[in-house]
Amino acid sequence: MHHPLPLNLSCADLPSLHSLHYDHSNAQGAQLNARDILHSSNPVEYSLYFVFCNLFCIRRDPALSFLINPFQGEVLRLPPSQQVCGPYSKVQFVWTGMGFDSITNTYKILRVTQIGISTTFVSQVLILGTSEWRQVPSTPPVQGLLDCSRHICANGDMHWFFFDTGTTRILSFDFKKEEFFWTPNPYIFPYPTWKLHLINFRGSMAIVDASSGMNIEIWVMKDYNKKQWILDYSINIHMLELDPEFDFIWAVCCEWEHGILFIDEPATITLFLDLRQPVVTRNLFKRPNKECDLVSE
Repeated sequence: MHHPLPLNLSCADLPSLHSLHYDHSNAQGAQLNARDILHSSNPVEYSLYFVFCNLFCIRRDPALSFLINPFQGEVLRLPPSQQVCGPYSKVQFVWTGMGFDSITNTYKILRVTQIGISTTFVSQVLILGTSEWRQVPSTPPVQGLLDCSRHICANGDMHWFFFDTGTTRILSFDFKKEEFFWTPNPYIFPYPTWKLHLINFRGSMAIVDASSGMNIEIWVMKDYNKKQWILDYSINIHMLELDPEFDFIWAVCCEWEHGILFIDEPATITLFLDLRQPVVTRNLFKRPNKECDLVSE
């Protein structure tokens, strides 16, 4: 007998929702323990698809993907898509995202696949709690390049950077309408966008831009319906007195309790910016350059 697997969410965007239950009795997969995935004998075979609240979606191959709640040590195998089943699948590229449909009060996962060597894309949606992917007519632009590594879920929708002929735009997916749309830029983005980041900031969609080399700008979309951006912060980089080894080009940016942080993995440096006061303060931590193992009891 299979039991629904609770995946407790703690998401500022969805304060009225506390948990979701996924009945995978017909999802062609039994309940597994996250430890079995995380402590695989060959961990490099897994790659990260997306992060939604405290849920991580990883895959081993295009036909095998899992939704993991590492805080509860639980994992769900997602049902395979007919587009990627079988050893001779012609799928060349897969990218995914997750969001919330406030109209139907359901969580949905988007899956976009490229078939063969053509520029044909197929978009499918899985309602969490069901066992089949459903094809939707909306597909992303065929010309351009999607940055799968930098994406966020904000206001129930998924957002990615999209590169096209020397320009950078924000491609979004509306999980209520189940269609792609363009989110307007607050200004003309630099290209390439190595120092540009999409983050959730104080419950709103935000852009962090350190590309000028002089300032760190934080643009916040405080009115999502009107798609209006406001420049909340412009932080002088030279005043931060950074470690010479730190480089924004390699850094990953995200929110923390009192502001934002940058993680420069090659330099093993983490930069915390405290934005509670008018004068921004910073803390810089450099960890030992050695590997550590994930240990669980």
